[in-house]
Amino acid sequence: MHIRLLCVSLLCLNSLYAEESAKITKMKAACERDMRGACYELGLLYESGLKVEKNTAIATNYYKKACELGYDEACRKREQLQIKNLEK
Repeated sequence: MHIRLLCVSLLCLNSLYAEESAKITKMKAACERDMRGACYELGLLYESGLKVEKNTAIATNYYKKACELGYDEACRKREQLQIKNLEK
């Protein structure tokens, strides 16, 4: 019984991971098509480490692209990250 529950739980986790991975892939494709909101969201994910491995350099790049596309909040977030990195 416990083994079967463990297997079901692992299948659910694997399914959730696949769904999240597919969403991130779609967001990356949208960012490549210059959809500034997708670029900004990817920046947030990489800055926080939610659903992806935390990487402030990648976050900064996504914020930069969103900023260049006119997303003002992305400009602020990029600036904040750059200041944090200088303080380290």
